[in-house]
Amino acid sequence: MPKSTFSLIALILCVGMLFSACGKNADNGGEKFVMPKDIITVDEYHTRVEKLLEYDNFTVADDEYFKTLETLGTDLENMIKYNTDELPCSGTKYYVSNTGDDKNDGKTPETAWATLEKVNSVPLKSGDMILFQRGGLWRGHVLAKNGVTYSAYGEGYKPKIWASVDGIAHGKWVKTETENVWKLDEKIFIEDVNVVVFNGVGKDALFGEKKEKLADVKKDYDFVFQGQYVYSGRVDNCLYLYCSKGNPADVFSSIEISLKEVNMTTLKGVKDVTIHNLDLTFGYKPFDFSWCDNMHVSYCISGWQGGAFQSKGGVRAGGGGYVMPAGNNVTIENCYFYQQFDSGVTPQVAWNTPEGPAMFENFVTKNCLFDYCDYTFEYFNTQPDNTQNAFKGMYFGYNLCRTGGYGFGTKPSASAYVKSWAHENTCYDSVIEYNIFDRAVSWTLEIMSYKQNADGTKTISYELMPTLRNNIYIQQQGKRFANLAEKEYRYNESDIADIQALGIDKGSVYMVAPKSEK
Repeated sequence: MPKSTFSLIALILCVGMLFSACGKNADNGGEKFVMPKDIITVDEYHTRVEKLLEYDNFTVADDEYFKTLETLGTDLENMIKYNTDELPCSGTKYYVSNTGDDKNDGKTPETAWATLEKVNSVPLKSGDMILFQRGGLWRGHVLAKNGVTYSAYGEGYKPKIWASVDGIAHGKWVKTETENVWKLDEKIFIEDVNVVVFNGVGKDALFGEKKEKLADVKKDYDFVFQGQYVYSGRVDNCLYLYCSKGNPADVFSSIEISLKEVNMTTLKGVKDVTIHNLDLTFGYKPFDFSWCDNMHVSYCISGWQGGAFQSKGGVRAGGGGYVMPAGNNVTIENCYFYQQFDSGVTPQVAWNTPEGPAMFENFVTKNCLFDYCDYTFEYFNTQPDNTQNAFKGMYFGYNLCRTGGYGFGTKPSASAYVKSWAHENTCYDSVIEYNIFDRAVSWTLEIMSYKQNADGTKTISYELMPTLRNNIYIQQQGKRFANLAEKEYRYNESDIADIQALGIDKGSVYMVAPKSEK
C-alpha cells in the first residue's frame, strides 16, 4: 500500500538538495535532439487504428502487418515525444532552468528559478503555471498544487523530473570483501531502490536484478539495497552491485538508480492540476493522486518505475500512474509508459476507505503507448456497496499496448493488458475500445465484476463489466487469452465465439501471430 503523502514529503525534505541538483546529463543520454519531419496528429492516429479493424477474424498477421504496427508505434511515440503544444495560462508563469537562480523572481526565462525546492516552497495560485526548460534535468519530486499547470518551455527534449540518483556522479564504487561485489559508498537513498539501469534509459536498456539479501548477489548486475526491508539483518543503507568487469563507474556509460519516490505528488484533495510535456522517468510512480478531481496528464513520458519492497515481506510493487482511493474527471492522454514494474495506469478503490464512499467518475486513458508493463491497465474496487463505490464512465481507448508482461517486473502467471483482479469492480457506462493488444506473455484480459444482492451475497455480473468493442487482439493460436468472471478462454475460434456470445465484446478483430513471434 502507498505510504501517506505527508510521510513521503517529510522524507524528501530531509534529504534536501541531494536529489534536486541540476543534471549535466540533460542531453537524453548523448542522443542529439532532432525533430522528425512528419509528426502525426491524434486524428491521423485514430484513422490508422480504425483501418486495422478491416481485417477478417483469425487472419494470420504476416510480416507486412507487423511492419505496419511497428511504424504506427514509432509514429505514436514520436507524436508523444516531440509534442510542442503550449497551454494557455490565466495566472502567472514561472520559469525553472538548470542555469537559473532561486533568488530570481522566476517570471521570465532570463530570471528563472533553479531548483525543485524553490518550486515546492512558493505559494502558487490557481491558474499559475510552472514551466521547466526543455533539455533540463532535475532529480527529486514536485508537489503539485491546486489549479496549477506544470509544463515545458524552450526547445529540445522534454524537461526531466527524475526520481533517481546518478550512480557515476554521486559517491564512489569501492570493492567489498566479496569478489566482484561493489558498494556505493555515499548513503543517498531515502527508503529503497527500485531498479538499477545501465547505459541509457530506453525501454531496452540493461537493468539489474533486485535481490533480498547480499548473499543472493551472485551474477552480473544483481544488486541489493541494505535498507529497512532487507532480510540479512544488516542495515547500512548502502547499495551493492555485482560487476565482474571492474569498477561500475568505469564499465558503464551511465548508471541510474531508481528510488522509491514519486515524481509528481499531491496532498489529499488537490484539484485542477495539469501535467503536460514532462519526462517523469524513474521512481516508484510518475504521479500519485489521492482523492483528487479534475486532473489532466498529457504528452508525458514515464519509464523504469516501481519494483521497491512494500514492506519486509518480499512483496514488490509500484509503477505507472496511480489514482486512489478515488478521483473524478481524471484524464491521461497521449502519454508513453514503459518498463513499469506493475501497472501502466491504475485507478484503485482499494481495501478500505474510512473517509467515506469512493467513486471514480470519468477516468479516461486514451492515445497512450505502453511497452513492457506487467499490467497495462489495472483497475479494481474492493468495496462491496455497488451504489457507493464504483467506476462510472471509465474509458480506455485508442491505446497501443505491446510487450505486455515482458519487462523487468515480469510475473508470467499474473500479467495482463487489462487487469481487475477478483474484486467487486462495479463499472457503469464504462468502455474499452479501439485498443491494439499485441501478444501478451500471459493474459490479454482478466476482468471480474460482482453484483451485491439484497441478502448480502454477491453474484458474478457481466453487465457490470466494461463494454469491450472494436479492439484489435493479436496472439498465437491456442495461447491464453482471457480470464472473464473466473472462466478461462484460449485464443481460438470456439473460445472467442463463447466470449462474444456473452455480449461483452463487439466488433473486435482477432489476428493470429506466427508461433515464432512473442
